[in-house]
Parts: sequence; C-alpha cells; structure tokens
Amino acid sequence: MVPYRLRLTNFLSYLNLDLDFSGLHVACICGENGAGKSSLLEAITWAIWGKSRVKTEEDVIHLGMKEAQVDFRFAAFGQIYRVRRQRTRRGSSSLEFQVAIAADKFKSLTERTMRGTQQSIINYLKMDYDTFVNSVYLRQGRADEFMLKSPPERKALLAEILNLAEYDLWSEKAKEIARIAKGQAQVQAQQLEQIKQRLQAARETADQLTIAIKHLDNLTQDQAIAQQKLANAQDQGQQRQQLQQQHQWQEQRLESLVADLATLAGQAQHQYGQLTAQAQVLAQRSEIMASYQIYQQWQQQEQVYNDRQQRHGQLMEQHHQLQVQIAAAHNQVIAQLERWRSQVEQLQQQQSVATTVVARAAEIRQGLANLQTSRQQLESLEQLRLRTLPLLQRQQLLQRQVDRVAAQTQARLVELERRRHQLAARSTIDLEPKRQDLEQQILRGQRLQSYQQQVLEKGQERGRFLERLKSKLSNCEEQYQEIQDRRQQLSSQMSLGKPHQLCPLCDRPLDLAHWRLVEEKQKQAAYELQAEIWLTKEQLATSEVEIEVLRQEYRRLQQELKPLPELEIQLRLLQAEIQAQLAAQQEDLALEQEMHQLEQGQGAIAEQQELAQIADQLAQINYDEKNYALIRGEIERWRWAEVKAAELKTAQKQLDQIERQLPDLSQQILDLEQNLANQAIAPDLQAQLRACTQQITQLDYHPEQHQRIRQAKAATTAALLQHQQLAQAEQQYPILHGQYQQLCQLQQQKQAAAAQIEEAIATTQAQIQHIGDPAPLIHQLQHQLTQIRQQMDQTMAQIGKLEQQKLQLEADQQLAIAQEQQLHQTLKRQSIHQELYQAFGKNGIQALIIETILPQIEAETNQILGQLSDYQLHVRFVSQKSQKSKIIETLEIEIADHLGTRAFETYSGGEAFRISFAIRLAISRILAQRNGGKLQTLILDEGFGSQDQEGCDRLVSVINAIAVDFECILVITHMPKLKEAFTHLIEVTKTEQGSQICLTGN
Repeated sequence: MVPYRLRLTNFLSYLNLDLDFSGLHVACICGENGAGKSSLLEAITWAIWGKSRVKTEEDVIHLGMKEAQVDFRFAAFGQIYRVRRQRTRRGSSSLEFQVAIAADKFKSLTERTMRGTQQSIINYLKMDYDTFVNSVYLRQGRADEFMLKSPPERKALLAEILNLAEYDLWSEKAKEIARIAKGQAQVQAQQLEQIKQRLQAARETADQLTIAIKHLDNLTQDQAIAQQKLANAQDQGQQRQQLQQQHQWQEQRLESLVADLATLAGQAQHQYGQLTAQAQVLAQRSEIMASYQIYQQWQQQEQVYNDRQQRHGQLMEQHHQLQVQIAAAHNQVIAQLERWRSQVEQLQQQQSVATTVVARAAEIRQGLANLQTSRQQLESLEQLRLRTLPLLQRQQLLQRQVDRVAAQTQARLVELERRRHQLAARSTIDLEPKRQDLEQQILRGQRLQSYQQQVLEKGQERGRFLERLKSKLSNCEEQYQEIQDRRQQLSSQMSLGKPHQLCPLCDRPLDLAHWRLVEEKQKQAAYELQAEIWLTKEQLATSEVEIEVLRQEYRRLQQELKPLPELEIQLRLLQAEIQAQLAAQQEDLALEQEMHQLEQGQGAIAEQQELAQIADQLAQINYDEKNYALIRGEIERWRWAEVKAAELKTAQKQLDQIERQLPDLSQQILDLEQNLANQAIAPDLQAQLRACTQQITQLDYHPEQHQRIRQAKAATTAALLQHQQLAQAEQQYPILHGQYQQLCQLQQQKQAAAAQIEEAIATTQAQIQHIGDPAPLIHQLQHQLTQIRQQMDQTMAQIGKLEQQKLQLEADQQLAIAQEQQLHQTLKRQSIHQELYQAFGKNGIQALIIETILPQIEAETNQILGQLSDYQLHVRFVSQKSQKSKIIETLEIEIADHLGTRAFETYSGGEAFRISFAIRLAISRILAQRNGGKLQTLILDEGFGSQDQEGCDRLVSVINAIAVDFECILVITHMPKLKEAFTHLIEVTKTEQGSQICLTGN
C-alpha cells in the first residue's frame, strides 16, 4: 500500500486538509507535540479500517462540527484505489470503496453493507489493521523490545506478532471437545455394561409366562362365582336398606310434626298476649289525644323562635364581614400612602444622580472627539499592517528554506566524507584462500551431517522395531497366562469327577474324549507361545545393543559437527566481505562525484533573490509596529467616553420624567392624608353596616325565651310516643285477631297428621324384622373377592413383567449393538480432538509455523543488516537446543562479526540499533508477505529523542540505505536537528483554524 492523496474534513484537529504524497519518497512529518502529526496516520487507519485511538466514533469529529470525512487514495498491486469514510454526529456512518479506471475516474467496489465493504477493502489490500500496525507502522519502543526479552518471552512475542493466539483458542476448544467426548464415552461404556448384565439375567421367561396365564384363568372362574353370590346378598341388603330409610324418614317426619305443634302453641300464646296489650292502649284513647294537643302547641312556638334564631345568625355574620371589609380598606389606603411616599424619595435620589451626570456633559463630548481621532489613525495603520504581514510571513518561510538547504547540503557533505573514510579504511587483504579452506571444511561437515542423518533414521527405525517387539512380548505373555488358566480349570473339573460339565471355552457338554482333545490343543498352543516369547526376548536384547551402538555413533558425529555452524557463519561473512570490497570501489567513485556536485552548487538562489525584493518592499511601506501599539493604547484610554455618552442621554431623559411625576405624586399623597383624617373611607360599607345593626334590633330575638320553650316541649314529649302507640294499635288489632284464629286451625291439622305417621312406623318395623340382616355374608364375600382380585393383579403384573422382559430382551440386543457403535464413534472423536489439541498447541502447529518462518526472518534480517553494516554483522536464530538429553523450545539469537559470535549486550549502541532495527524490519516484511501483501510503505516512530547527534546521523544513514526497497518512507519527529537532514518535510502546526501543514522540499 502506497499513499497517493489524503483529504480531511473536520477530522480530529484538522478542519480542511489536502495532502498530496506524489513525489514523496522519504519524507519527515515534523511539528510540536500535540500539533497533529499522529492524526495524519489516524486518518489513514480510520479511512481504511475504521479504527483509531479515540474511544467512540463520534470523537473523530472536530469539536463544534456536525460531521467528519476522510478521502484517501492509495496504490496497491498496480491499481489505484479510493476509500471515502464519513461519520455524522448522532447519525450514521458511510463507507465507499472505488478503483481507478482512468484519470480522476473511479469504478465503485462498494458492497451493500458497510461490513461487506470493509471486508472487500481488506481482501483487495491483503492487509488487516493488526498487520498494518505490526509491519508498516514501526511504533516507538518496538525495535529493542524483541532483543531485550528472554528467549521464551521472545518466542511468545513473535507468536503474538504472527497472531498465533487463534491456534490457542482452537487448541482449548479441541481439548474441551475431547474432555466432553471422554465423559460421554465413560457414560456409554457404563450403559453398555448395564445392558449386557440385563441380557445375562434374562432366563426362561416363556415357561413362567405360560404358568402365570393358566393361574390367571383359574382366578377368573373363582371371581365369577363369588360375584354371583355377592349380587344376591346385595339385593336382599338393598331391600332392607330401603325399608330402614323409609322408617327413618317416618320418624323424622313425626319429630318434625311434634316440633311444629310446639312452635304453633308458642306462637298462639304470643299472639294472645299482643291482642291483650293492644286492647289496653285502645281503652286510654281520650287521655292520649288531650296530651298530644298540648305537645303540638309548644312545637309551633319552638318553630317560630327557630326561624328568628336563623335570621339573627345571618345578620350577625353580615355585620362581622362589613367590619372586616372596612378595616381592610383602611389598611389599603395606608399602604398606598406609604408606596407613594417611597416613590417620591426614589425620584428625588434619581434626580440627584442624573444632575451629577449632566454636569459632565462637556468633558464627555471632548473624550468622544479624541476617541474618533484615534480610530481614524488606527484605520490608516491597519491598512499598512495588512500589506506588511504577508511579506513578513513569506520572508520567514524563505529564510527557513535557505537555512534548511544549507544545513542539508552541509550534512550530506559530512555524511559523504565519513562514508568515503569508511570505504578507504576497508581491508584489501586477499581473502580467496581462506574462503576455499572454509568451503572444504564445510563440505566435509555436510557429508558428516548426511551420515549423521542416516544414523538417526536407522536409530529411529530400530526404536520403532523395539517398541513393536515389546508390544508383541506383552501380548504373548497375556495369551500364555490365559491358556495356563484354562488348563488349570479343565484339570480341576476332571479331578472333581465332573467330566460332563460345560466346557469353559465353548459352553458345550464336555465328555472325557472331548476333554482330552481340548487339553492337547491348549498344551500345543502354550508350547508355541513359549517359543515365540523366547525368540522375542532374544530379538529385544539384540535390538537394544544395536540402538546403543547407534547412539554412541550419533554422539560422536554430533561432537565433530559442533564447529560447522560457526564455519558457515564465517564463510557467509567472508563472502559478504569479498562482495563488499568489490562494491566499495564503485560506491567510492559515486560518492566522489556527488561531493563535487554539492561543492560546486550554490543552492536556494531564487529564495535569496526573493528575500532581497521583500526587504525593499518593506522599506517602501515603512510600517512601524510601535506606532500601531501606541494608537491602540490611545483608543483604550478614551473608550470610557462612549460609555459615559450613553449614560448622559439616559440621565437627561430621567430628569424630564422626574420633573413631570413629582407634582402629581405630592398632590395624591395630600388627598389621602385628608381622607384618613376625616375617616372618609369606604362610605358604602359604612352605610351597609348601619342598616345591618338596625335589622338586628328590630328582630327582637331573646335566647332565654327560646330555651324556656324548648324545655316545655321536652316535658310533653311522652304524649307524642303515646299518640304513635294508639295509632299503631288501631291499625294492628284486627290483623292480630285474624292471625290468632289461623294458628288454632293449623294446630288441629298437625295433630291429625302425627297420628297417621305413628301407625305407618309400626308397619315398617314389622317388615324389617321379617327380612333379617345380610351384612355379615356380604362382608365375607367382599373379602373373598378382594383376595381374588389381589391374586389376579399380582398374576397380571407378573405376566406384564414377563412379557416386558421378553420384549426388553429383544430391544436390549439391538441396543447393545447400537451402543457399541456409538461408543466406538465417541472414542474416535475423543482421539481425533486429543490429537488436534496437541497439534494446535504451543509445540504443534505454532512451533511448526515459527520453525518455518524463522529461516525467512533470518535471511531477510541478514540481507537488511548487510546493507546497514557493510556485511560486517550476521545473525542466526536458534529455536531448539539440547539440555540434559532432551530438546527444549527456545528462541536465542546468535550475533557474529569478524571477531566471532558475541552477546547482544557487548555490541556498541550503533551496532545494537542496526541489529534491532534490521530484525524488526525483517519481521514486518515477512508478516506482510505472510498475509499476501507487499511492504511498500514504512512509517517510523521509534523515539528518536533519545539519540545524540551521532545517533541521528546513523538513523539517517539507515533510512537512506533502505530507501531503495520502499516506495514511501515517513519519519515522525519533533526534533529540529533530525528534520534538517530530510529533503522533504511535512510541517504540522496548530492554529485557531485547526491544524495546518506546509509541504516543503525539492
């Protein structure tokens, strides 16, 4: 992926940006901390993968804006692509993906969904976000991190960079499936064992079933006879029960009639008592009526006084309300008088303040005149300033470019001179004889390696043969022990005198002849197995001796081959040195020509001429910043006059209003004071109060007289009760008399019915005694039937159980077959996932991937390191080593130079930096290739602030050395001493209009 063009709208610290990467091979992105350098990379990752450092997508939108958009064009695999991603605040996102078909013409590759479009971008680019940040983008601190870790940690970090954690997930998943399959297999094995036990327990179910069915038939006949006898006894018992129920009903009926007669007698006596009481009340009619007339007279007088009392209460309530209203009106007048007096005082205070402001009118007018004069002078200077500022900015920019070109030229001359000294110091010793000697030694070592491999393969083959012999010996010994057990069992049967028992081998009847035949076969089989065991043990001993001889030979060869890796490293270093000597001569000529061109060139001539022209224009304008500052100070000095002029206008208006309001308020206050003095407040309410008082006097209501009338009425209240009783007696006496006669007639009817019921009871008792009690016989027959039914239930249950056993036996036979098949499949699944668990583990596919990729990383590292160190350094990765007769996994890095192999810590800072940088860059390249992409762009952010001037020079030389391998290299820094060494600069500055960039360079 090579960047072509980046357009930003309201993205993070940028409002508008259009950055063209065309022509940028090696460029430096520089600026102060927080200026927005990293935001350019965030825009690229957000456009392509939708990922950035912000927590939420809306945070990429510039503060105060509604939406953000990034338009990024890049080249990949010979095509130019365009990605446009947009995000709206509190809205949705959009993503477009296009491919160029002509100049500024694109064809859409956008899918129907954003997820589909995102996946399409990754497929075309052949690089996801994690690959990008681990390959293209070399972040701060990641170069030394790989070298400074221990070998196990280094291998874990390499696995992390290669994204091998997914294999751990697969390994755990396979382990879980194998664990579950193991548990299922145990359960299935237990179920299969239970089924086999049930099959062994099933015996002679058919005969038992026939006997049970015959027994059930006999019980059925016995049940039919007993049921017939029980039916006859139950009929006789039902007839006796009906007569008993009839007798019980007759007795209940007689009891009911006797109770009714008793109730009627009581009711008749009560009715007679009421008739007597009513007759006594009717006899006192004249006295009751006289007392009732006196009570009515007192009631009429009480009603008259009740009306007067109600009217008196209403008038008193009205009198009280009028008094309250008059008092409220008086309070309102007093409050109004106080408000007007307070308003007069406020107006007098405002009049005093406004008079003071009006007195300064002349001074304020003079200040306004001075302010207007200063503003006119400032306007003239502002026009000169607007003409001067662009010239000053251009002057500063040109001066920086002139200084930068001079610094770059000087830095390049120093670098070229240093490089020529290095090339001149290179040794010219003839290295060819030494190379031929090393090749002969290495050829001999390679032959020994081939022989060692043959020894190893032979030892492995004999080891596998030894394992097969051990397994064979174990099987033979088990079979021999089984045969001995069978022979002992046959001998024990014959010694007990039971030759006709079943054969323990085939379950057939065993007679004497058959026993001898079986005994002879078992004896012959035991003899053959014994011979096989002796032969196998002899082969085992021979194989162990051969393996020990092969081990000694392998160890001897391993000892002889120890110097081989060191010899190979020395040969590669020697070959690289020979090639470097040839390349150094050509490079020295090229450097000499470049130095001559730089010394002859003057550089930045056009910029210097433009600087002289700008100086002449500034002298003609003759703008002075001090005068501009003085005039602005004068404006601030007289700005108070504008404020005071507004206050003067307000004071004049207030004086006019106060002079109009004061006389009216004074007259109103005088009128209210006179009304209060004369008590001329609310005259209508005063008249209503006097009228209400007169009505109360005319009503002539006396509460004492009202109370005496109430007491007299209460004394005659008994007459009202007697009058009510008299009216009730006159109404109820005829009704009570008729009811008493009806009760007497009903009592006579109940007595006749009771006599008839007594005769029917005697007849029913005689019939019951004639039938007798069949209950004991019924109870005996029911008990007999219960026993028969229990025996039938037991027999039927036995029949059902036997039939079920018969069906279960057939089902268990089929189930055992299916269960064995299922157990076999479960064990197979367990075995497969157990192997997958080990294959996906650290020592499986992951180790194989690392073992496969390490030679590629080693070759790539040595190629890069050869460019950086003039082929003086060489690295070798060791992933396995022998420790205590076993192979352990590791990741050690052996570093060699012309002095030999040394530890990483013993190398100088410059050499250590080159080694770390080469390894990290090699990992990035291999990771990009592994994901199907190509590493064309490199972004460096390695914390260069810790480097001194010499370190910065080394860094620049490293970047220049690898520049030919990349289409675009971007270096991020805020160090002025580092950015001066680059031809192309992308300077980022933060302004009030957002972050801005300035692209400079040739």
